[in-house]
Order: sequence, then structure tokens, then C-alpha cells
Amino acid sequence: MKLTPGENRIRILGSMNDTPPTAIRGMVGWGTDSEGNRKPDRTQAGEKVDASKYEEKPKEFFAMIVWNYASEQISILEVTQASIIGEIVSLANDEDWGDPKEYDISIVKTGEGMETRYNTVPKPKKASTKEIQQAFADAEINLNALFSGDDPFAPVSGGGKDPY
Repeated sequence: MKLTPGENRIRILGSMNDTPPTAIRGMVGWGTDSEGNRKPDRTQAGEKVDASKYEEKPKEFFAMIVWNYASEQISILEVTQASIIGEIVSLANDEDWGDPKEYDISIVKTGEGMETRYNTVPKPKKASTKEIQQAFADAEINLNALFSGDDPFAPVSGGGKDPY
């Protein structure tokens, strides 16, 4: 999911505590492959990162499975913006808001380039719909594939949902 100008309404469905994880964090650096294409290189949180091999300073990222209201489908939202990450963490740690799976979040993107700003606003708590719950239950997403550069939407071999 790419954040677009204006409101981006989501419901976080993932958790770093799930097995397999439905939310992950780490560092992402960008390099160029042998064909001249920019490619992300992600490392898990806590792993040593050699910043010298990247074109720009690596950034912390969070990737999570979300319901994207605009496209009405399950998506992966990867964020590197410290303001968004900080707001989601603050909401999760706030005793009045708590687990972000219990409410929608609106991320409003304004501006362009270096002037881009994000405003992260929680919506009133309410249960997710049966449609969202079913789509999440049916989803076969392996977020750990992001660390190896593989497709997180690729079918898991062995016919099971759990890649472990």
C-alpha cells in the first residue's frame, strides 16, 4: 500500500506477537542491482546494518498487514516515516487507545517532496466488519519474505498457511 495525498484510512490487522508475525520491524536501506534498478534491503530489528553499502542512510521501518479502505482489500503497509511510526507506537502504549487493531487510523498526507507531512489520527473504537475479518483469515501473507527480498504474497509451499 502506498500512501496517497489526502486521507488514507486503514485498520491495522497485524501484530508482531503473531506466529508467523503479521507485523514486522527492522531497518531498510536502498541499493542498486546489476540492472540499475533500486532495490530495498531489509534487516530484522537488532541485526547489525552496514550503512556504507547503501546510497542513503538506512531507515527504521514497520510493515504490517492492514485493511485498506480505499481499495477495499488486505494490503501491506510499510512505513519509514518517524512521525507515523511514533504516533502508532504512542497510540498502542496509551491506556485509552491501546491495541491499534481495535480502531481505524487515518493517515493524512499533505505536501510533496521535502515538504511532505503526515497527520495520524485514530478513529473511535469499533469492531472490524465480518468482511475484513474474513479477508484477513483468508490472506496468505508471509511478511518475513520482505527480509529475503521475496514476494510476501507468494503461495506458501506445502499447502499450509503457516510457513514455519
